[in-house]
Amino acid sequence: MPCLLPSFWLAFLLVVANAVPLVAGTPRVWKSADGTRTLEGEFIGLDGDQITLKLKDGKTSTFSLEKLSEDDRKFAVAEHRKPKTELRELLGAPGQAFDNIRFGISRDLYDAALAKSAHTQSVGGAEIEFFGQTVVLGDFLALIDGRSYQFRPLFEEGILTDLRLEGTPVDASPDSTIRSRVGEIKSLVALAFGDPAESFEFPDVENLSQGAFGISDTWNLPGGRKLYLAVSRVEKDKRLACTLRVTAK
Repeated sequence: MPCLLPSFWLAFLLVVANAVPLVAGTPRVWKSADGTRTLEGEFIGLDGDQITLKLKDGKTSTFSLEKLSEDDRKFAVAEHRKPKTELRELLGAPGQAFDNIRFGISRDLYDAALAKSAHTQSVGGAEIEFFGQTVVLGDFLALIDGRSYQFRPLFEEGILTDLRLEGTPVDASPDSTIRSRVGEIKSLVALAFGDPAESFEFPDVENLSQGAFGISDTWNLPGGRKLYLAVSRVEKDKRLACTLRVTAK
């Protein structure tokens, strides 16, 4: 069977990102839905109907699960449902903002820590000033438990005090999609840190203003930190995203 690349896979790959070093898994030969093409890659994660693979050249590719054979679709769903513990590793230590990034550091040290992390990838970004805080928009991307997040760090007087991890946006209507995303991520957080300290009524997403977020659940983390699971409305977009927010206090 021929090993495809140009004609078939390039036709349906939605995203080809730069290499993201992640925990090593087992490469698999994936078949197309019609059984005529193959591609070798390591399963990274499943986000809705989008599957992400790590290819032989180290790059990640995200595309529709429907493009794969039935056996491969079943395999991907089974892998996605396996218990994961990355959040415990990335957020579990006192003072930890994410992986090797700690609260209380300067912007320069933050950039250096992100560059050294095995869970991040630079995608470029911009800075804005917001009520005396410096907010960095989308300068790095991370994959956590098979889902991609954009970093939204906040600096007060040049010091990191707040880190938001914004998930892949989805359409605001119907809200069943965002409800499902929140439920899945809540289960992953609970697997790492137990039941929430507080749970609230599902956010009123229709009346959520751009840039704002509605809290669904909170967890108390070691060292006095707080973790929030929320729904945010993406700036300049009417779509919604699941957001994990970690605060120093």
